[in-house]
Amino acid sequence: MEINYKGRHVNISEDVKSYFEKKLVPIERHLKTIDSINVVISYVKGTTIIEVTLNAKGLIIRAQEEDQEWRNAVDRVVEKLESQIRKYKGKLYDRIRKSYDIEVPQEEEEPEEEVVKIDKVKEFPMKPMSPEEAILQMELLGHSFFVFRDAETDSINVVYKRKSGGYGLIITS
Repeated sequence: MEINYKGRHVNISEDVKSYFEKKLVPIERHLKTIDSINVVISYVKGTTIIEVTLNAKGLIIRAQEEDQEWRNAVDRVVEKLESQIRKYKGKLYDRIRKSYDIEVPQEEEEPEEEVVKIDKVKEFPMKPMSPEEAILQMELLGHSFFVFRDAETDSINVVYKRKSGGYGLIITS
């Protein structure tokens, strides 16, 4: 497993790295397929902000915490990661036991054109997966939608949460 550290407005000492690696040992036991962990530590106005992105064979888990004391922020971000891994494993178990009903929308209305400013750009590898796996990934990340490559058709699709509580699937052609 590879751990990448990046400091914003702060130099990351070996003490911080060793403390972090010690705290990540239980996570490695819970999720054995971890490819890499990206840790970004920022220091802004007396507050330490820790962002962790965990990549495990197409699964992406992200957590962020902030605190005046860096050790407290590390402890809480690791607790959040463990909680998300437990949630993922529970949903994976539930998926085996039941299937989700996915509603395919008939037609999407296009919004009026406005000048739009893009604030953030994300790039990530797209592992082929089923719509059910995409829903699990979306739930883990806490997003309202998720773009994925369908394993059967190899097309780019989108799953999203509906206001009614269900899920929708947009299939591209």
